[in-house]
Amino acid sequence: MIALLIGASTGVAVGHRVGSRPVGPTGPPAVTADFPDASQRHLRGVTVSGLAEDWLAGTRSWTCEVSDTGTEPSSGASTLMGCTPRGKAAHDLRVNIEYDGEERVRAVHGLCVYGPGDQACKRLFTDLAGVLLAGDDGLRTQAVDWAGTHVDTDDSTVVGNVRLIVSLSPHYLRGTPAS
Repeated sequence: MIALLIGASTGVAVGHRVGSRPVGPTGPPAVTADFPDASQRHLRGVTVSGLAEDWLAGTRSWTCEVSDTGTEPSSGASTLMGCTPRGKAAHDLRVNIEYDGEERVRAVHGLCVYGPGDQACKRLFTDLAGVLLAGDDGLRTQAVDWAGTHVDTDDSTVVGNVRLIVSLSPHYLRGTPAS
């Protein structure tokens, strides 16, 4: 009987503590003006023309076209542009650029169907990582080194303001904003 009374009183005491509301702030904390929001969800310093015209078409002689196949960008961007090399490799390599405007690139995907160890994938991924961080030589070198080391893995990292994700199946390198 005494054990029953001790157990009941302990239960009432614990129930009272668990059931009481904690005292704390009544509203969310203040947010500074430079805090990122959805309107800033893009790769800073990366432009559509820098990727499509300068790097892919200019340097590599690839062809880029805005998609009219009804395929939706995975990032929620308004436009998807696909770029492929000329010739036989057009079915094996691809870069997709997802954007809302010239300076509002949300995501870039470098796709390579070749298997692990293929130098075409390594070159595409390291070049893409370098282009995404072209504005800062230190970060660019770090991104290129990381992409070259991790080209044949499933891994991710953040370099500067860019999240780099590499996957083996399907084999791609994806660059998105880190914030």
